[in-house]
Amino acid sequence: MRVARLRRMFAGQLARGVGMLLPKPLGVLAPHPPATAAPADFTGPKRYVPAASQNFATLRSAAEQYPQAVAETEGFGWMRRKPYDPTQGHPHFFQGMYAILNAVQAMRLPPGALVMDVGSGPGWVTQILVGLGYRVVALDPSEKMNDLARRRLQGFEAMTGVAADAASFITATLEEADLAAYLAQVDAVMFHEALHHVIDERAALGKVFALLRPGGCVSVSGEGSWTPGDTQLERSLDAEMARYGTLESPFTRPYLRHVLAAAGFEDIQFHLGVNGIFAEAQARMELHQVANTPAAASHALLARRPMAGGLRPAAADPGQTTAEITVVSAAWEQGGLVVRVRLRNTGRTLWPAHVPPMHQGVTLALTRHATATDQMEAANRCPLPQPVPPGGEVVLDWRFEAPALEEGPCYLRLVAEQAYWLQGALRVKL
Repeated sequence: MRVARLRRMFAGQLARGVGMLLPKPLGVLAPHPPATAAPADFTGPKRYVPAASQNFATLRSAAEQYPQAVAETEGFGWMRRKPYDPTQGHPHFFQGMYAILNAVQAMRLPPGALVMDVGSGPGWVTQILVGLGYRVVALDPSEKMNDLARRRLQGFEAMTGVAADAASFITATLEEADLAAYLAQVDAVMFHEALHHVIDERAALGKVFALLRPGGCVSVSGEGSWTPGDTQLERSLDAEMARYGTLESPFTRPYLRHVLAAAGFEDIQFHLGVNGIFAEAQARMELHQVANTPAAASHALLARRPMAGGLRPAAADPGQTTAEITVVSAAWEQGGLVVRVRLRNTGRTLWPAHVPPMHQGVTLALTRHATATDQMEAANRCPLPQPVPPGGEVVLDWRFEAPALEEGPCYLRLVAEQAYWLQGALRVKL
């Protein structure tokens, strides 16, 4: 079955990627991992093939050989061309691009973030991430896929000047890869059209949790969900597995949420993608009416590793993030405002320091108005010198280069970077 047909069966989202087989707990490298029992406290349907780990070696071999099998039966040109789709309307191009770009935007990654692309295949997602300025670890069990991805990035470097060495490649299954150097160092782990190939989902997501920094994010995109009794989908999955031997085993939504929570993740959110161009008459349609795919049919989700001490970062919970701002002193000096400010965290979230590579930091801004839509502000926001927990205080000494704000009133406001402006503003009186 060609990828286009299988994708349609997965509500327009699931694509034939690579046979990515995933893991035992970090540090345990076993070529034949035993089956892992599903969580005892989950009683509903789990995934289409729940005991795949009993055939780990066979499935791994099929994943490694998948590119050759496709080349022999269908030709390999479509894999090199991904994500481009020359058919009428280009449906698979838009589906793939919307899914991955929505995920990247929602994760709010800082410049230069380290991202692990699991099941990276021919490297088109890796190329996008590198082009956006991220460092990437691309993980795939097929050397042929990794060779193709390397050539793609070399061509991208020749065209754009973006260094291809921003990405490194590991040819292995996730459980067999040596990832000790990345423990608690990765800003985001992305599964695009890959999670349904995981064999031991509990061990896999546990390993992902260990790789992420506190506050780091896992995203799942391009995935279809499984509802028992969907015979059309199940026939297509069976046909694909019979043809190539690779695992095609999507999850039910409740079970996937359960497994993520069991691994320690929080802020587990399923998302709707709304992309496209709409007539003015559609402006009052409800979100579910214009979503790319029905919510119940897809797994577009993000989840985060908790911050230190189990606290939620400020960017993840605006409703629990409040502050008290006190101006100790303020004076204009040659086009700049020099201030000493005391900040107190009066909410229930952690204010991370906005110091790379940590993301979701809180900063202090100087603006013309006290509204969230204000665009007039000093060019240099003031970062926190250290994280501020609930009840904590910090004193900032800062010079805002703000000649445009010198005439007239101005306000100090806090920003959860790449997320939102905190409520409230303090007028600076001189």
